[in-house]
Amino acid sequence: MKKYKLIKTYPGSPKLSTEIIETQINSLCPVNECYINRKTFMLIGYDSFEIKNPENYPEFWEKVVEKDYEILCIKHKKSKCFYRNSIDLRNLNLYDIHSVKRLSDGKVFNIGDNATTALNNYGPITAFEIESNVMYIRTNNSSKGTFSCNIKDLKVFKKLFTTEDGVDIFEGDLYHAVTKKNNKMLINLNAEKEAPNFPPIWSMKDFICFSYRKKAQEYIDNHEILFSTADGVDIFEGDKYHSVILYNLQYKGWFEAQKINKGKYTDAKSCIVFSTKKEAKQYILMNKPCLSLKDVGNIISFESYYFKEIKLLVKKKLKG
Repeated sequence: MKKYKLIKTYPGSPKLSTEIIETQINSLCPVNECYINRKTFMLIGYDSFEIKNPENYPEFWEKVVEKDYEILCIKHKKSKCFYRNSIDLRNLNLYDIHSVKRLSDGKVFNIGDNATTALNNYGPITAFEIESNVMYIRTNNSSKGTFSCNIKDLKVFKKLFTTEDGVDIFEGDLYHAVTKKNNKMLINLNAEKEAPNFPPIWSMKDFICFSYRKKAQEYIDNHEILFSTADGVDIFEGDKYHSVILYNLQYKGWFEAQKINKGKYTDAKSCIVFSTKKEAKQYILMNKPCLSLKDVGNIISFESYYFKEIKLLVKKKLKG
């Protein structure tokens, strides 16, 4: 809806600073038995005044542009200090605008925010400029140059996370992920508004993210799974693992995995391995035979039903 303000009076005009607003009236000339709808400008709240073409008389009528912004923060050009007090626009030559709110939807824009203009030119906001009561925002794309956009057409994307190779990811960006569990690569994932676009049952902690596929592949190459321990933990180059000798169930010690261990550890036929010393000791405790019937009998009464069952089990094992 257009609006104009009278900046110079003329014979028969309303008083100075009167505002007229675009409206719609019906023509008195029927065409095909229907009235033609046409637009004109009327005094706000009245129907006694009409002007059809204020655009043709710019010396009398000035277009009113509704302000759709509020300056929230400015930065002094010399001292680099920030101010959030009320701002006199006449002194903006001393300051750079740092933060602006769009009144139509409450969105806040700051210098450095990544934004997209109406022509889909993407880049960080570098400056705010005011022209005829309209806020324009300049963005810079390193490959395409600098662009200017009316604040009403601007879209800003907030950073969602930073990849392993140090690149900030914004809504709509593509990235690649490597699963921590099995080093599988997921390519060309689209960053969503709230969180990375992982499958529903997975979360950010299950992945390592990269901006480039090449970086993801390099990570996989350098973090190849060599083998898995008896307690289900994947072992990579440089990881420690703990070994138990099978024939006597003795703890052998810890070792550092190397690429020569790919597919299996070096003494796989004679040992079983675990991810921690605690797991190795637990395996020994639960599997090494070290109690005689007499030892058991000292704990359980010879009249006990459970002791009789234990004796029967031992006899079966001796016969076997």
